[in-house]
Amino acid sequence: MIEKAQAARSVRLFSVRHEFPTEWARFTSVKIDGTTRTAGLSLTLLPQHYPFWAQGIVGSGKAEVNTVKLFAKMLPTNKNLDLNLYDDADPAKSNIKIDALNQNPSLGNLLSGNLLNIEACFSIRR
Repeated sequence: MIEKAQAARSVRLFSVRHEFPTEWARFTSVKIDGTTRTAGLSLTLLPQHYPFWAQGIVGSGKAEVNTVKLFAKMLPTNKNLDLNLYDDADPAKSNIKIDALNQNPSLGNLLSGNLLNIEACFSIRR
């Protein structure tokens, strides 16, 4: 059950702003304009980000992230958003994958979506 993320507490919710404050500050400090069109956000998940029961599993090759769902707080006028995923920190060298976030009426102004193409941009460090 754990391997299929069906066990109780096998899902982990992160607040990027609170749990990755340095990365969040770097991301939100980028001024998007005519010359800067993207802001990069790279997160490293460490063993302490996982539940206690997973400490012996994470990094052992026995556990993996199998789904990433993103929730984004947006202005009420934003109904959907294309999210570019890059497999390199330099967008010019990167293969771009695109996933969509859509407004979910049950979540108010939040956009949400499964990041289906993130596997190409996701690396697990052991």
